[in-house]
Formats: sequence, C-alpha cells, structure tokens
Amino acid sequence: MYTTLDNGDYIRVDYNIVDNMARVYVEVNGDKASSFYSIINNGRVTLERNNTGRSSKVAEVITERASHFSTIPNKEILKIINRNYGIIDRDSKPVAEKKAGLMTREQVRQRYFRKDNNPYDGSNTRQPAAAAASAGISLIDLVDVVFGILLATGAFIIFKNSLMAAGTVTVFWGLILGFLDIMVREREPVFLKIIIFLFGGAFLYIYGYFYY
Repeated sequence: MYTTLDNGDYIRVDYNIVDNMARVYVEVNGDKASSFYSIINNGRVTLERNNTGRSSKVAEVITERASHFSTIPNKEILKIINRNYGIIDRDSKPVAEKKAGLMTREQVRQRYFRKDNNPYDGSNTRQPAAAAASAGISLIDLVDVVFGILLATGAFIIFKNSLMAAGTVTVFWGLILGFLDIMVREREPVFLKIIIFLFGGAFLYIYGYFYY
C-alpha cells in the first residue's frame, strides 16, 4: 500500500500477513529523494536503513509521518506494525487509554481534600466522633451559619414574609457551602452545617407552602 502526501513525500508499506512481516518505507521529497525504511518482523523492528545503508534518522523520519501511516485502511497491516513508531489503529484504543482522564477515588480525595498534617495517633485508628466534629468546626463555619441566617431573613422580608423564598435561599446556601469548602477553601466540608441548611430550608419551604 502506498501514497504520495501533500508535501510530495512518498510513503509505502509492503507486507506479508502469513509471515507477519512488514516494511515501512518513506521517500522524502526535496531531500535528494532520501529514502528510509524499516523491517518489522513479529511485531519487532529488526532492521532500519536509509539510502546510505545506515540506520540514522530512520526512526525519526517514520515517526514524523506516523499519523499518515495510521490511516491505512487494513487493520491486519497495522497489527503487524504493532504500534512501532507511533503507528496505531485509531479505531481501537487500548483499555488503559480509554480509562485515561477518569479519576480514581484516591485521586478525588487528594484533589478535593487536604491531608491532615497531625493525624490521630493512638491505639484506636479512628477518632471519636465528638472530637472529629469539634475539630471540623471553626470560626469560618460560624460565619457561614450567621450569613446564611441573614440571607434567609433578607429573602423572607424582600418577598413579603415568604417562608418559601426563605427556604429556597437556605437550601441553595447549603449547596453553595459544600462547593466553597471543597473547591475554594480546599478542605473537607462540614456536613453538619450543610445538612442543617438543606433540611432547614426544605422545612421552611414546605411549611410555607402548606401552612403559612
């Protein structure tokens, strides 16, 4: 199989499917018709030569044109070449490549949560629940709670004593707090604070809808 590229380069692949062999050939236009070829046998490169009989620049020249060789419509030939020089079957991605970009649970944890610089050191590998809760609450959490109450109160007044408006704002504020803790403050979110706003807002909305 052969073709002439837009820049005048001539590329060719000779193959023998029975013997599982292929010759990848490149003739560079404008470089005194310099030619380069490689012999691939059973998936391994066994010989590289240029028109001077040496192996210099063969891999470089073929690799630069790998994208063109990869368009060969015969998958058997691409299988013989066995991904040498970056020549691949674009229609069949390996499993590892398909999984690229997917974050593992550990990567997610490292991305969104900082490691504790002073881990609990005791006979029990888990901290008591009360100690963990108190360690997670700080001044900024109190500010979040106060600000959320002010937002709910403001919505209640602005929308003419509407508990539904106050509840809606409260729920959204709880969701925003989770985003702020993870993405902006880069710490583990205080779920107690978030749950209070979510359930509190839902209660205000339902009570305002049915009873107020």
